[in-house]
Amino acid sequence: HGTLWFSSVGVFSLNGDKLVRYQSRMFNIGMVWALEFDSKDNLWIGSDIGLLKYKNGAFTAVELTETSLPLSIRSLLVDRTGSLWVGTDGKGLFRLNNNRISSYGLSEGLSNNSVYALFQGREGGLWVGTNGGGLNQLSDGKFTSYTTLEGLSHDFVWSICEDRKGNVWVGTYDGLTRFSDGAVRTYSAADGLRNTFIWALHEDRLGRMWLGTSAGLVLFDGLTFKTY
Repeated sequence: HGTLWFSSVGVFSLNGDKLVRYQSRMFNIGMVWALEFDSKDNLWIGSDIGLLKYKNGAFTAVELTETSLPLSIRSLLVDRTGSLWVGTDGKGLFRLNNNRISSYGLSEGLSNNSVYALFQGREGGLWVGTNGGGLNQLSDGKFTSYTTLEGLSHDFVWSICEDRKGNVWVGTYDGLTRFSDGAVRTYSAADGLRNTFIWALHEDRLGRMWLGTSAGLVLFDGLTFKTY
């Protein structure tokens, strides 16, 4: 719709020069870590007070568990089947499909219960970035984990992206890692990456990778890193 949605302490939208902050009269939304739209134009909000849904000017709290304690939501993803995946801080991974809620944790094979990044690959598998357990891939109901033992730059994963060639890029607390047909390549300060705390990843139309780091925006053209 030409509108940019973003979060900080609360939820905001920017359309042209019009900036709007969205607030609820029922509760203080607090710190918002993730935003995701579904096909029905619902805006899902992952915050420190739990999972919220915004539609037609109203916020609704969505309970994932029977406990009254709030869950801190760190990542959200609507997959190609329309299911909403919800990553939490310390309480594992949830999937909402219509009115059914499924949960995934250590007993289901997830390497760590703090899920900070979610991405669906072109073949349908779900990539899960954790805080301390590295990268997980959920495919055919089974988790496979990749950690520093397999070449990951750090076991705290902040961001995941798959490029047009099928390479999976992973931004971590300490560097950038590329998985390509079984080969693993890690980029660090020694390769020209000035700041190795990578919050976000995005491939542009030219096939270049953009990195959001703690020290600014970085462009990687496959050979060199350029910081803006």
